[in-house]
Parts: sequence; C-alpha cells; structure tokens
Amino acid sequence: MIKKEEYYISILLCVFGLFVFFWSNNIPLMVAVEKGSVVNARFFPKLMGSTMVFLSFIMAFENFLQQRSRVSEEFGKDDAEKEEGEKWGRWAVLGLICIIYYFLFQPLGFLLSSFLFILALLIFLGTRKWYALLFLSALVPFCIYILFNTILGAYLPEGLLYF
Repeated sequence: MIKKEEYYISILLCVFGLFVFFWSNNIPLMVAVEKGSVVNARFFPKLMGSTMVFLSFIMAFENFLQQRSRVSEEFGKDDAEKEEGEKWGRWAVLGLICIIYYFLFQPLGFLLSSFLFILALLIFLGTRKWYALLFLSALVPFCIYILFNTILGAYLPEGLLYF
C-alpha cells in the first residue's frame, strides 16, 4: 500500500515551492546590484523555491517506488502501541535537546553550545566512538564559525569563548 499522506505532503511542498519561486519576482532589486547580475535579492528565494519543488518531486517518486512495510502477524496491537510510544519518546528527547541548545546559545556562545548540541545529538543517535564524537562535534561548529565570521562577515555570539 502506498502512503497517501506523503503524496499530499509532497504536493503541498511543491505548491509552496512554486509560490516562493514566483513570489520572489516581487522582491525589489537593490540599487547597487546591476540588473543583469545573477546574484541579487531574488537569487536565494528562487534557489530555495526551486530546490523545494525538486525535493518534493523526489519525495513523491521515492514514495511511488516504496511500499509501506506491513506489520507482521506476530505483533499485536500492544506491540504496535509500544513502538509508537517509543517513537514519540525519541522525538520528545530530540525536542528537549533542541530546546536546551536554544537556551544555551547566547550565554555559552555559538562554538561551545554547538559543540555540546552536536555531541548530544551524536550520542542520542547512537555514535559510540569517542574520537568520532569529539572530531565531528568540534569540526562542524568550527567550520560554520569560520564561514560566517571570516567569509560572510556575520558575527556569531561569542559567549564564554572570546575570539
């Protein structure tokens, strides 16, 4: 049986992506940008809208190729309800991690709070190798920090680490 809900979601995302793409034509061009320039105020909304349309087609195509896995006869309603409860519990923990990250972002700063956030996520997702935990938790925030602070010139909160 094919998941109809995912088709509805992919159609909704496709319509929203088309709306964003065509709505971005109403964004006024900045005076300093030449009219023939590719990168202007309309570029990123058009990019995001077209990406959303493309990904919604991929989602619909994958749904077409996959069929819902059937619950085997061994599992009764109690087991299905237990699995559903475990799934909601995992979502709740994930939401709690995100909320903690939100409240620690300003006081601890971007680097330290993002390090702890990614570390908690990796542990939650089952990564147990300490060198992978530390390497990824340090590398991703550091690369984002370098990208924003040095290349884009958008400064992130410093928090406890002043640099």
